[in-house]
Amino acid sequence: SAFTYYEQTIPYGVKIHRYQSGFLHQKVMLSDNLACVGTANLDNRSFRLNFEISALSPDPCFVDEVARRLA
Repeated sequence: SAFTYYEQTIPYGVKIHRYQSGFLHQKVMLSDNLACVGTANLDNRSFRLNFEISALSPDPCFVDEVARRLA
């Protein structure tokens, strides 16, 4: 179920990178001039019960570094 909607996002320019050598829990999002890195899933359980966290940053150096690592 985790990958159900991947193909539907591709026509909108979404690029999906999957780590194949095991399991990583972090999530990374790069959008325009913002970068978000963290562990929270986008669901109520993560937001309300799991005490997960993500950092959203508009810092150009950080955004560039995230973009470089995703390239």
